[in-house]
Amino acid sequence: MGFLLYDLLTETNLENIDMKTGIKTITFAITHFSVAFTVAWVLTGSPLIGGLIALVEPAINTVAYIIHENIWQRKSEEKALNQSAALSC
Repeated sequence: MGFLLYDLLTETNLENIDMKTGIKTITFAITHFSVAFTVAWVLTGSPLIGGLIALVEPAINTVAYIIHENIWQRKSEEKALNQSAALSC
């Protein structure tokens, strides 16, 4: 499944940047949940604790990722706008 989503992301037919960001967010969340569960389970020896940590921490981190992506996208748009304004002067 991960390889299928990777193939979708690398295709040039994804014209809509919001759709690509959404897919990236979903795959990031799946990866993060898996890693968090595995690390917490190994460290605690408890799959229950691993599962609880895997639900809470990556969920919060995924929201932070969305905010991070939006800030970077806005910065890129502002930079492009400033560059085109400078060229038109």
